[in-house]
This record gives sequence, C-alpha cells and structure tokens, in this order.
Amino acid sequence: MINCTVCPEGYRCPDATISPIACPAGYTAETGSSTCDACPAGRYCTNAFDSAGVECEDGYFSVGAADVCTPCPAGFECTSKEGDMSACASGWYSTEGVASCTRCDVGFFCAQT
Repeated sequence: MINCTVCPEGYRCPDATISPIACPAGYTAETGSSTCDACPAGRYCTNAFDSAGVECEDGYFSVGAADVCTPCPAGFECTSKEGDMSACASGWYSTEGVASCTRCDVGFFCAQT
C-alpha cells in the first residue's frame, strides 16, 4: 500500500500527483507547503529551509527574494536595508557597501557623479 507523505520543508507540492519541487534561491517553504515564499526584504535566505532569513549587514540591502544582499552603490546613502536610498549631497561622498555619506574634508572636493 502507498501512503501520502507530507511535502518536505524547502519544497513545494502544488499537485498531489507530482514529486516535490525544490524552492529556488531566495525562496523558502515550510513543511506541507504548496508554494514557495519569497525571502523578506532586508534579509537574505541562503537555503530553502530558512524562512526567517538573515538580516543584511549595514551598507547592504535586499528588496526580497534574495539569496545574497546587494551592496549600497557608491555615491548613495542607503537609508534602509530594504533598498531605500538617496544620492549623496554636493560635497559628500560614499563608497560601495557603505550605508551613509561622508563629508569631503577641507582642501578636497567631491565631484558629482
């Protein structure tokens, strides 16, 4: 006799007649799921078994469904880990992966990019 088996964690089972389908990178699924859920914004999910994910470090962000966080681009200030950012003001600068802008020292200038 064949028994029904609950869909395993990290997989989705949209149809009871097919084998479980692994969730793609940046998505997770709890045991018994029919769908995969996107990793939340501001976090990254390295595997399909980690539904909470890991918070992005300062200077990095994700907009969701990420398996890695993206560095804040040079010339911008990332005001949240969910991808909110704004360009550095005149006389200020930032390098890639840094969360906030820094004022140029006296005797230096910051070219607008």
